[in-house]
Amino acid sequence: MKALGVFIWAIFGAIVTAFIIQYGWNEIMVTIIPVNKISFWQAFGMNVFLSFILPTPHRKEDEDYLKTVMIGVLKAIIVTFFIWLASSFI
Repeated sequence: MKALGVFIWAIFGAIVTAFIIQYGWNEIMVTIIPVNKISFWQAFGMNVFLSFILPTPHRKEDEDYLKTVMIGVLKAIIVTFFIWLASSFI
């Protein structure tokens, strides 16, 4: 059951972060420099590519699983807020 939960959260996280990348690119990068807007699938590919090349800290064995998930969700919410805030002033 835990493996199914991890799989569902991984899919949900990948979709949400792809939308965050797409929104940030289309609202900020397009305004600052003359580049084209990107689609969801391009943002998803960028997310997969960046997750392979950027290091991520590994979860400690004694750390609570729910705490780790909540930290990931809060990071996505904070990044989305800052992207929205930056795009409001452009």
